[in-house]
Amino acid sequence: MIEGRVIFHVDADAFFASVEQLTDPRLKGKPVVVCGLPLEHGVVTAASYEARPYGVEAGIPVALARKLLPDGYFVPVNIPKYLFFSTRLLSIYLQVTPRVEAYSVDEVFLDLTGEADPWCRAVDLKRQIARETGLTVSVGIGPNKLVPKIASDLDKPDGLTHGFAGTGPTGIRAFTGGTVPGNRAEDCGVPEGIGDRHFRRFGGGASGPIATVVWEERGEAVLGCPGSRRNPCGDAGPVATAEKQRP
Repeated sequence: MIEGRVIFHVDADAFFASVEQLTDPRLKGKPVVVCGLPLEHGVVTAASYEARPYGVEAGIPVALARKLLPDGYFVPVNIPKYLFFSTRLLSIYLQVTPRVEAYSVDEVFLDLTGEADPWCRAVDLKRQIARETGLTVSVGIGPNKLVPKIASDLDKPDGLTHGFAGTGPTGIRAFTGGTVPGNRAEDCGVPEGIGDRHFRRFGGGASGPIATVVWEERGEAVLGCPGSRRNPCGDAGPVATAEKQRP
């Protein structure tokens, strides 16, 4: 059992596009682009993984997406459909733990502190979701909210990555590249003399912007940071369930 907090971040893979592929068999395996309305003048809301190699991603104009991917399958956004699947996912998460914080329509944090084997629990969760909904999710596991939030994005789609140093089959050694823009060593309480040596080793710099603070302490990798008033990237806050979020 891992001592301390165990937080899952569960992120449905290309959620809007995946739902469209799931509900329309003709779209399975095809480059799907979900568009805001009006269809020709809006922006891309989501893109399937088959569409992304062409440079199509959420936020770009639909007109540009059509130029990049003229043979793509462009479908209008369908919020009621996505909310239906989001509710189905939420019902599964609540079977795992009542400590569920909905971060967005397709992302949640789960507090699994005290779970005997978080890795196996995550594998079981992913299998249950695939079996009952047909969707895949990527799961990050860590001691706070920040670490699993980043971890879940490192092995998409259908990934599982933990952020505990020296444990589990697939762990994170270092985060680099714009994950938390603006963080600097001195902002996150990195011990003096540690930053220069290890930030440069991992591609950052102690005096410039870094991704997420990664250093070594007593020979063990430390992921995330203690946090600060400028950027509380340690995020020791609790998972806010629906009851806690009520006014």
